[in-house]
Amino acid sequence: MELALFRNLLNVALAVMVASFVILFVTTATTPTVNSTSAQLGGYIGLMASVLFVFALCLTVSPINDWMSVSPLVSMLIVLFLLTLYVTQYFDSIAHGHVSTYYSSFSWASLVFMTAQLGTMMNSLFRYEPSSTQTQSLFPNKSRALLSLYGIINGLIVVSLGITLKFYSTQG
Repeated sequence: MELALFRNLLNVALAVMVASFVILFVTTATTPTVNSTSAQLGGYIGLMASVLFVFALCLTVSPINDWMSVSPLVSMLIVLFLLTLYVTQYFDSIAHGHVSTYYSSFSWASLVFMTAQLGTMMNSLFRYEPSSTQTQSLFPNKSRALLSLYGIINGLIVVSLGITLKFYSTQG
């Protein structure tokens, strides 16, 4: 695949990510209702679809010599899957406001780390220059370390969010 086509397709994924983030920022800031929770779920699904699309693009551009080269994408997909699962599983509780105030705090924290992680990831991918003489990783070592750190922190936040939803729900 040509580099220009790769970057154009990354722009499509970036547009879906930005639209999903706008939806997530707006719905996380509002009082939970059925409509806002549905939109939040749609935002997470849109982000997951765009990261999956980027993952497929990366597989076509660069040979995967080891799984460490795509681990930032895999960790992001796992976090987004968990968020989608939690919002789906506890949809009624979230939509009717029967969740702890910690839910909002953990949602914001996760959104901030997700923004940093996806920003760093897309920056690295837009700077990617394939070399015909050597095998080059999609993510430089510094970016991969930063992405791994963001992924671990975000994973811990999302697990804490799941614990909050399971054990700290209220009835009104």
